[in-house]
Amino acid sequence: MQSIKNICLNIILVILSKIWIKTDLLKEIKMCDSERPDAKEFLDNLKMPMSLKKKIYYFLKNNAIKIVRLKSCCGHPGEPGC
Repeated sequence: MQSIKNICLNIILVILSKIWIKTDLLKEIKMCDSERPDAKEFLDNLKMPMSLKKKIYYFLKNNAIKIVRLKSCCGHPGEPGC
């Protein structure tokens, strides 16, 4: 009887993980739906109210993510460099 319970729990976990992966991918697609970066959004992100040190950090971090992943979006919309 215990093995049937474990099998059912494993099936539920697999289904939930697939749902979670799909919703996570959909969020990323919606955040970065344009293929090309927009200059206006880029400049708006740099105008955020934060210290220059943080802006430079986020700018470098987000651009490094885009380079490593070979994508036009880092996945952090609204941050400098995205």
